[in-house]
Amino acid sequence: MNIIDSLRPTAYKVNARWLPAMMIALPVVALLAGVLYRFVPWNNIEQVPWKAFGSFAGAFIVIGVASIVLFAEKIRDRGKHLQEEYFCKASAFPTTEFLLWSNDTIELEIKKLLHTAIRRDFDIRLCSCEEEGKDISKARRLICSAVNQIRESVKDGRLLIDYNIRYGYYRNIIGSADWGMALAIVCNIVSLFIGNVYVFTAEASLIFYFLLLLYKREEILNEYSQEYARRLFSEYMAWSYERKKMGQLSGHLEA
Repeated sequence: MNIIDSLRPTAYKVNARWLPAMMIALPVVALLAGVLYRFVPWNNIEQVPWKAFGSFAGAFIVIGVASIVLFAEKIRDRGKHLQEEYFCKASAFPTTEFLLWSNDTIELEIKKLLHTAIRRDFDIRLCSCEEEGKDISKARRLICSAVNQIRESVKDGRLLIDYNIRYGYYRNIIGSADWGMALAIVCNIVSLFIGNVYVFTAEASLIFYFLLLLYKREEILNEYSQEYARRLFSEYMAWSYERKKMGQLSGHLEA
């Protein structure tokens, strides 16, 4: 990835990539704060080496920001791996499963409308119920192609970007929660030697947070991926209706 593109902030990049990376790195930040509090003579402000402290803080911020940006890409890769592993390489992602006739999450009438709209908008004829029963792999492949077209058409949508960010955040942070928990455990042990109860408590809280994410990961992934799928199809139907209406209007004008 181009380094300039990596540094260019977007709502999705900040909240679904950089924020999980910062959360994973938070145990180290908390420990460093505890070390500074322990060894810098804050009670005697005149003895604080401000020049050295300023240089250290500046270098820490620059290196920290650069590290978070680069680390975020690794966090994203682990999140994508988790998604592929959990959802069987996307063929069982809710956006695919919801359009199968054998899946009853979406009401039958709504599913028929979606199939009809997909054929009209993208010239993709999804499998019938009988065809799906004979070759479900083909049915899934066709749906994946249709969903890709839907995403390209809807893009960020009205509220779809919020649902995408929410799912992306949890997917990425859960994918690296084991790293976060390992860091928090090590930093928690080190905090015992600097004798800072606040750092110890913060690290213990982070251990609990990462442990909870790992324990509830299937429930979390299911909930937010299904919310995203429902919103995607809702906004697609609105987009398709507007497209159909504009086509009809254009036809009337030409007549």
